Amino acid sequence: MIVFYLLLVILLISSVRYSHRGFYTDYLSFDTTNGIKGIFIILVFIKHATPYVINAGWQPVGIMGDIFYFVNNNVGQWIVAMFLFYS
Repeated sequence: MIVFYLLLVILLISSVRYSHRGFYTDYLSFDTTNGIKGIFIILVFIKHATPYVINAGWQPVGIMGDIFYFVNNNVGQWIVAMFLFYS
């Protein structure tokens, strides 16, 4: 499951746009915030799907499992808060 988080981070990094001069005036536009809300919806899906995957017999082990459990257990309220902020 940590692979999903890693893929999401890679997707975020690869789609970053930089302003060469000044600031973006539309940084909180409808199109921009829809993309951000989509990311948080994916995170909510991963968070809610985790118990079903673990009950099916998959157990994360090793350092990747520890990272997964840490991220999955500590992002719940953050996901909701950021989704509501961008809404």
